Amino acid sequence: MKAIVCSDWKRFNRGMLTFQGSHPQEVLGATLQSGDVIYLSPLLLEPQRDAARTLKHELCHALLYQNTTLQNSFRLARVHWLIEGLAVSNGNAEDYLSAKRWHARAVQGGYLFPIEADPHIERMPLSIGAPFMLSEYRFFIEFLRAWDAGAQATYYRSLIPDHLSRGTHGSIWHILYASNAI
Repeated sequence: MKAIVCSDWKRFNRGMLTFQGSHPQEVLGATLQSGDVIYLSPLLLEPQRDAARTLKHELCHALLYQNTTLQNSFRLARVHWLIEGLAVSNGNAEDYLSAKRWHARAVQGGYLFPIEADPHIERMPLSIGAPFMLSEYRFFIEFLRAWDAGAQATYYRSLIPDHLSRGTHGSIWHILYASNAI
C-alpha cells in the first residue's frame, strides 16, 4: 500500500488519471480501484485539514477494493452510497454533518433525496450538496447496521450489482428516519 501526498494539482491529476483541469472540486484524497495506492490532494497541506482522518477514509476504500476483483471494484465505485457511506462512517464522520444538522436539512429543508443519485440535487445550495449527500450515505449505512446487523452483509452483497434501483429499503429508511426527531 502506498499513500502519495501530492504537493500540486498537476501531480494529483496525473496520478489519478480521472480528474480534468488544474483544480478539481474539493477532493482531499482518492484511491485507485486496485486498492493499493492512495493519492492525497494538495488541500491536505492546508493547516485546518486533518490528514489522518482523510487517510482513514481512503483506507476504507482501499480495503473494499482489495477484497474484490478489479472489475468488481470499478462496479463498486459506482455504488456511491455504499462505498462513501462506509468510508465516512468508519473513517471520518467528524468531517461531515451531525445527525441533528443533517436531519434538519433533510426533513425541514426538504432535501431528503433517494439514496442513489438524484437529479433534484441541483436544487440544493452547492455549498452543502456533497457534504450533505456523504452524510446521508453515512446515516443510511448506520441505519442498516442498527436495523438488522445479522442481515447486513447479505443485504450489501445483494445490492452491489444493481444497488437500490428497484429496492424498497431506501424508501423505508427515508420514512423511518424522517419520522423520527433526533
